[in-house]
Amino acid sequence: MMVSRFLIQVPTMDAARPLIMGTFLSLLIGQYLCAVIIYYDAKRLELDRPSDYSIGMYVPLGGWIVIRVYLSERKRLASR
Repeated sequence: MMVSRFLIQVPTMDAARPLIMGTFLSLLIGQYLCAVIIYYDAKRLELDRPSDYSIGMYVPLGGWIVIRVYLSERKRLASR
């Protein structure tokens, strides 16, 4: 039984799984809340098709890029 003494035990992901899932879910919920805010902001600015600006938010975790672009370009977007 000399072989078992040299085996390396790799820690499992069971301990980190709740933290990872909690982080993912909180980012996803935050992203959907930002989509609602962007929709109403685009509607308030009277932009053409305000739903187009918030629809990119529904891609899981890709919407954070859309938030950044929208906030930096919101004054130059096409209005009615």
